[in-house]
Amino acid sequence: MIKKPFTIQFPENPVSGFSWNIATSNGLQITRDRFIPEDEEKTGSGGYRVWDIQVTTQQSKDNRYIPEG
Repeated sequence: MIKKPFTIQFPENPVSGFSWNIATSNGLQITRDRFIPEDEEKTGSGGYRVWDIQVTTQQSKDNRYIPEG
């Protein structure tokens, strides 16, 4: 079994109410959840929601990406 961590990112703009959440299945663990702005100097600009995920067992098969807002 490969337990190599991986990263997922989606465009997001929390200021306008557009954001994401993630629900992982058994066998996956979110090790980091962060927002990376595209332009830190512009208030209200969008960016990316980024998750670092670690595989913990071979039974991983169902992930859901849920838009919020």
